Amino acid sequence: MMFDLTGKVAVVTGGSRGIGRSICEQMAAHGAKVIVSSRKLPACEEVVKGIKAKGGEATAVAASISARLISAWRSSRRGSFFSTTSPFLGRPRLRFGG
Repeated sequence: MMFDLTGKVAVVTGGSRGIGRSICEQMAAHGAKVIVSSRKLPACEEVVKGIKAKGGEATAVAASISARLISAWRSSRRGSFFSTTSPFLGRPRLRFGG
């Protein structure tokens, strides 16, 4: 393994298809707990199912991540997206937009 992400949490927006999905799968393969996010929950859940089938840990969150939401989270550190995911996986350390 080229790098180890064990114990890290990766938030991947746009993670239900394309490059975002590949990022989710690779982060999980390298040990990260992955939060798969996009606007459509069923698509996220499909990615999570694949990650779990390979022994990874992931959860799905339907969200439309906008610049306004990210800005609000940075200023308050209490954005609803991150409040939803934190109890499951802990504090996010890696964020990617697919």
